[in-house]
Amino acid sequence: MGYRESFGRYHKNNNIYTKDFDNFWLLYPRQENKFYAFQCWNKVITKNKPEDIIRFTKFFVNKNKSTDLKFIPHASTYLNRKIFLDYENFTRIRKDTIAG
Repeated sequence: MGYRESFGRYHKNNNIYTKDFDNFWLLYPRQENKFYAFQCWNKVITKNKPEDIIRFTKFFVNKNKSTDLKFIPHASTYLNRKIFLDYENFTRIRKDTIAG
């Protein structure tokens, strides 16, 4: 199921947000300005897979769980600056550690 199909199905439930974005939003620790974050999400997923963003964000959240919320960037900043890509290597390292 493509992005547009999933958006259309979810939109019928009177929710403008996609399921992937809602999964990201529930995961992300600093939930401010959801609508703008969704606009940033839509821009970022044109070149990045939503499931990768969510997977990398899980590492971000785990690494920053003891960080004061005021030092966590807004979700829109996190997406616009592609901070999630900093955590791409965490998944590779973890796979190498488990395999090796």
